[in-house]
Amino acid sequence: ARRTLQQWRDLFAGSNCCVSPVNTISEALAHYPLDARGMLHRLEHPTLGSVPQVTFPVSAALRDQKRKSFSVEESDRSFSRLLESGFSENEIRSMRDSGIISLYMAD
Repeated sequence: ARRTLQQWRDLFAGSNCCVSPVNTISEALAHYPLDARGMLHRLEHPTLGSVPQVTFPVSAALRDQKRKSFSVEESDRSFSRLLESGFSENEIRSMRDSGIISLYMAD
């Protein structure tokens, strides 16, 4: 015997259980605003026509960016803020040396 979506929802109502419907592709694309968020493009298929495709989540602009050069000025500001927050110079060095933070400090 098959149950409707509403019957399943009623069955699990009030339970501490994660339950959600299994949507068709069309239902999922209609329910989530992928198109409005630029996360959907269409591929022209010779027999199927326009087929929706989820766009690769990392844009080419982000993939091709180079790392910013290291800024001593930014490190100086970060170092000052850590001191103002109550960390000692030795604690800051320890965090830097253990890889918790990335900070330029003249040794």
